[in-house]
Amino acid sequence: MTTESRVEGFSPEVYANRRRDIMDGMGPAVAVFPAAKELIRSNDSTFPFRQDSDFHYLTGFPEPDALAVLISAEPQRFVLFTRPRDPKQEIWTGRRYGPEGAKEVFGADEAYPVDALDRTMPEILSNVDRVYFAFGKEDAWDRRMMGWINQVRTRGRRGAVKPPTELIDTTLLIHEKRMIKDAGEIERMRKAAGITAEAHMLAMKECSPGMRERDLQTRLEHCCLSQGAQAMAYETIVAGGPNACVLHYVENSARLKEGDLVLIDAGCELDNYASDISRTFPVSGRFNEAQKKIYEIVLEAQKTGINMARQGETIRSVHSSVVDLFAERLVELGLLKGDPERHARICLRTAETSQEEEGLENLDEGEIGLNHYYMHNTSHWLGMDVHDVGRYREGGAWRGLEPGMILTVEPGLYIAADADYAPEAYRGIGVRIEDDVLVTGGEPEILTEACVKSVEEVEAACRA
Repeated sequence: MTTESRVEGFSPEVYANRRRDIMDGMGPAVAVFPAAKELIRSNDSTFPFRQDSDFHYLTGFPEPDALAVLISAEPQRFVLFTRPRDPKQEIWTGRRYGPEGAKEVFGADEAYPVDALDRTMPEILSNVDRVYFAFGKEDAWDRRMMGWINQVRTRGRRGAVKPPTELIDTTLLIHEKRMIKDAGEIERMRKAAGITAEAHMLAMKECSPGMRERDLQTRLEHCCLSQGAQAMAYETIVAGGPNACVLHYVENSARLKEGDLVLIDAGCELDNYASDISRTFPVSGRFNEAQKKIYEIVLEAQKTGINMARQGETIRSVHSSVVDLFAERLVELGLLKGDPERHARICLRTAETSQEEEGLENLDEGEIGLNHYYMHNTSHWLGMDVHDVGRYREGGAWRGLEPGMILTVEPGLYIAADADYAPEAYRGIGVRIEDDVLVTGGEPEILTEACVKSVEEVEAACRA
């Protein structure tokens, strides 16, 4: 009986082309990619399963406890080890593809049940000089891989086979590929961004004093899932009032108070691709004067950062443009004293090095610096993972942005409720504004543009 794919948006040709591209760049070698495993939550219940991103990128195979092997020597081969079909178990946990489906649906040249790993993998690893594997990612797989390699070495000492002589990290093969998104990936991320934007707009519309933070979380997440997202890309943050000054606040249990702001950082995942949006808006529908001043500074900084997200710039220059603007505006507002350039310089340096490092300019004792209000970087890569793979530096220098890269731009200002160094009117205000930005050959494309962010638009959305 024909096996059909149950994976949304699955295209065998896309994955076959990726594997071929990877194998063409390997030279004669074997590359091994484990799937994610199911994690026990309690007793016989598990956490929601999410496939390993590298494994998914190359195979599209959605099941746990599998192993993909790419053999680049001619003829190139894709070998997939999977859980076998098991009608009794499938009654409880759902249908499996098995080795037959691995070949018929997912294009494996060879497929075996996972219980064949220990007898098959030493054969695959024999007479191969170079082996790619991500050691250090999962202890259990590390032990199995070294066990197979040691079996080959033992046989090699008897002259039966030649053991591998080079072990290379697979991230060198695949993560640079994942950084540059193809047209299909970009379209998925546009859709994920659109779904998340709609959910944030709904949260603005439905927010009212007296609600709990979790009430907004459930409405937002329901909107994402009902529009086709398979999951949230990370734990949703809904932070009212001073809670917004806790960068990764996820309790989401407090009541939203009239006169406060609420910061939401949430994104959905569509076909294994993430979105990531932050918006901050007034619980009662209107910013007060202090809130508006801080908000407009963050918005101006974000627009400046987005404008820098261009081919040839760097993720560091995006951050630097935001830091420069923050330093200037906070001195004007009276939250910082002294030279804005000095504040920006110190903030950038303390983000990258130890303050105690010799030769660096430091804050004077008791002096308030920009890092009291802005303590995180402006951007990170975005893709299959919300903090996606890929190096930020190459050879010690910041790498240039290229068309097809997607990054967030998310400046924020956070003035804790107990920040006695700040004027009282600003205490307890936390603002972050975040969008997903595609680097192109020209103007940056804001994938999340459908989610409003000007003061007037946000207030109108809250009153809708």
